[in-house]
Amino acid sequence: MKLIKFTFTLFLATGLISCNNKSKQNNESASGKQGFNHEEITMDFDLSKGLLIDLMMNIPSAVYTNEGKGQYSILYVPKTKEGTEKYKDFENKNNIRLIKDSSGNLFYDVKTAEKIDEILRKDMDINDFCLFGRYIPAQYLVADTLSAKDDYSITMPYEMLIYKLNGNEWKLLKQVVITDIMNYDYYQTLSTYQKLMEKKED
Repeated sequence: MKLIKFTFTLFLATGLISCNNKSKQNNESASGKQGFNHEEITMDFDLSKGLLIDLMMNIPSAVYTNEGKGQYSILYVPKTKEGTEKYKDFENKNNIRLIKDSSGNLFYDVKTAEKIDEILRKDMDINDFCLFGRYIPAQYLVADTLSAKDDYSITMPYEMLIYKLNGNEWKLLKQVVITDIMNYDYYQTLSTYQKLMEKKED
């Protein structure tokens, strides 16, 4: 199972870039430099990928890497308060434990990950969720050559594209640059995606 870690660089850009503002016109996106268009990016949002609980947002999610293309994550944001409460304290409710490696990184072993996916998919109705897809181009991913688990680091600043699934189509909502830990935390917070779901986030 791949584990994603984050590495900070000393070169921090400033500001967030919305897909609706002038920066989109003035700056060539990293995804464009990679040569991938909208269709080529969204075709790899795969709802069959194994689900885990996002430990920062307490919701089902899938995170995976397409070699040479980038990192994908799919967030399953419950549409109701009751749905959100269902996933709180998930590990204790289901007797699930993280494993710590020699470097102090926490992860699930393969057997535990399969168990989590099975629990989450049981009685899951996709219509109870608003699905967001996130894409980080491969140029921001750095392989950890010392890891036996195919770990990656993500260098800052990095570009991230955020999509929302409408029917059967992934619609681009935002194109942002994550410049520091505050930006990172903002896009790892459930309320951010709840606002996007309600169209209250700029």
